[in-house]
Amino acid sequence: MSDPPGAATTITRGAPALLAAFAIPVLAVALVAAGWSRGTGTEDPIGPGGVAAVTLVGAALLAWRAVTQRAVLGPEDLWCRNLTVGFAVEWDRVEALRVVHRAPLVFVEVRVADLRRTHRLGAATRFAADRHGVAEMLATLRTHPRAAAVLEEEAP
Repeated sequence: MSDPPGAATTITRGAPALLAAFAIPVLAVALVAAGWSRGTGTEDPIGPGGVAAVTLVGAALLAWRAVTQRAVLGPEDLWCRNLTVGFAVEWDRVEALRVVHRAPLVFVEVRVADLRRTHRLGAATRFAADRHGVAEMLATLRTHPRAAAVLEEEAP
């Protein structure tokens, strides 16, 4: 990212990311336990210990990504690291930041010129019941001049 230090606004992960960071390893352990109890066949190329190790390492990486999600709104570009993907886009290519209310979540979609699908700002995702967190995140978007210019809010 080409923004000078201090000139950018950062949105850090919310409670949904913390919940995901907790749930991912728990689900991985449950999957490993279920697979281990099923046993192994003689035709399996990888034993249950190998599958367990890969599953748990993958879960740890996803949990780490969930905790370290962030979006950086700089003067020239928008940078985002989500659970599984990261992206950077210049503000000139951002057509809209759309605030979407889908119970139980509120999230922000990024519509980029010349892309068919939208991206999400994972760090901006909040639980709808957390009105203070949602208001704080929206205030951050409204105070950034480039973000405010393309911000579209739907009624909850």
